[in-house]
Amino acid sequence: GTFTYTPASGFSGTDTFTYTIEDADGETSTATVTITVTAAPTPTPTPSGVLGDTPEPVDAPSIHITAVPNKTVVVYGETVDYVLYITNNGNTDLENVTVSDAVLGISDYVVGDLRIGETRVLRSSDIPQLSYVVLPTVAVPVLTDSVVNGIPTNGASAVTSRDDTRVDIINIVITVTSDKTTISKGDSVTLTYRVTNEGTTDMTNVVLSDPNIGIVNYPIGSLRVGESVTVTSTVARGSVFVPPASSGSSVSSTPSATGSVATEGVTVTSTSSTNLIITIRTTSGTDIVKTGESNDVLIRIVSVALMAIGTLTIVGVLRKKRLS
Repeated sequence: GTFTYTPASGFSGTDTFTYTIEDADGETSTATVTITVTAAPTPTPTPSGVLGDTPEPVDAPSIHITAVPNKTVVVYGETVDYVLYITNNGNTDLENVTVSDAVLGISDYVVGDLRIGETRVLRSSDIPQLSYVVLPTVAVPVLTDSVVNGIPTNGASAVTSRDDTRVDIINIVITVTSDKTTISKGDSVTLTYRVTNEGTTDMTNVVLSDPNIGIVNYPIGSLRVGESVTVTSTVARGSVFVPPASSGSSVSSTPSATGSVATEGVTVTSTSSTNLIITIRTTSGTDIVKTGESNDVLIRIVSVALMAIGTLTIVGVLRKKRLS
């Protein structure tokens, strides 16, 4: 006869049981069985289809690498975490497997030996350089080139595989200039904003704001890589800007531009800001009053106890002086 042994779910190790059989004559026999249960093989991890599935087996010595970044679009200062999937998809074991990536600063990291069909998964906990901070000083876009090498144990020539990845940068830049930075009270000012896409991927939903000037979320639209858009404060706010300030004070222009990139269900946003000060001149002791203007004045006649207060209408040009 036969019997079936079913271990408990997840069990691995050695198990023992005893059974007894009896024949037609009533004779019995008892035996003890020892069974070793091995753990189920770890499934070969796949890079979630990002850069292809697990490689097909090859009837020859072979090795395969797939590099997967956790982000494909970032702003400066963000960290990209890479995962390397290294698989022996050949027909012989491999030894002395190493991996390198010049961009990430990895040089001949020792992976070790790989049996036929085995996959090794490397993360930043294994190789710290796989956690990569994108700084303004690095070349963009970030183009990695991961290379793996292995030696077949059957004496065949070394095998190699490589995979590259691309991580784009979203980077919007704004500048502001003014036709005047020092004005008299009541003068108008025209500011000129220039918004540029200095990243490596096109942006959408670009808006401009400068709340102190009266501009909030002025729509610029989309910006292709390297494209710039120039707009004046008159256009963006819909009217001429006259700083509402008193003499001797100043108005601060603090414009910002925001753009975004939507990729793989994630929206990445970049914001840039700058600053410009517009100064209102302090009123001098002598002002020009134009023909036809009225002005309240104080006339003091020195050494005579006579003072007249009233309103003068100027015919021609009159200089009025504040006398102490």
